[in-house]
Amino acid sequence: MEDLQDYLELVNPHWIAIVLSGMYTHLRQICVIGLCTEVEVTPFEPTYASTLFVLSVLCLLAEYKLWPRSLKEPPVQLVYIYEMLVSALITNLATKAVWIPLLRVIYCLTQESSKWLFWVNSTVGLGRYSFLASWAYYMEKEMAAIHVSYCAALLAFVWMLDATEALEAVLDTLMK
Repeated sequence: MEDLQDYLELVNPHWIAIVLSGMYTHLRQICVIGLCTEVEVTPFEPTYASTLFVLSVLCLLAEYKLWPRSLKEPPVQLVYIYEMLVSALITNLATKAVWIPLLRVIYCLTQESSKWLFWVNSTVGLGRYSFLASWAYYMEKEMAAIHVSYCAALLAFVWMLDATEALEAVLDTLMK
C-alpha cells in the first residue's frame, strides 16, 4: 500500500490535463479558432511521427506553470480549463507552424539529395546498379521522407527527455 501511495504522489494532475487534452486535440484534429481554413489544400492526418512530436511539445509545455504569476490564482477548476485551452492552442501551433513546414522541408531535402546522389553517381562513372544509385532511388520515394520524419520526431522526443530530465527521474525512482 505504501508503494502505491509513493507512485500516486508522482502523478501530476496538471501534466495529465495538459498532455491528454493536447493529444486529444491532435488525434481528433480539432482546430482552434483562426488556425484552420475552411478548405485546406491537403488535409493533415496525424501519423505516429507527428503524434510523437506533439507529445514532446506537450511534455515540455507541462513542465511550466501556465497561469501568469502576475495574476491572482483562480480556483483550481479554472486553472485546469485554462491549461487545457492553452494545450489545445499549442498543439495546433506546433502542428501547423512547425510540423507541417518541417515535413515539406524534409520532402524537399530528400528529393534534392536524390538528385545530388544521381549526379555523384554519374560523375564518378558508376552504373545504375551501384550503391549510390540504389540509395538515390530510395531517396526519391516518399518513404524516405516518412523515415526521416520519424527520425526527426524521435530526435525531438529524446531532446524533450533530456530537457525535462524525465529519464533521470524515472531511473532514480526505479533504483529506489
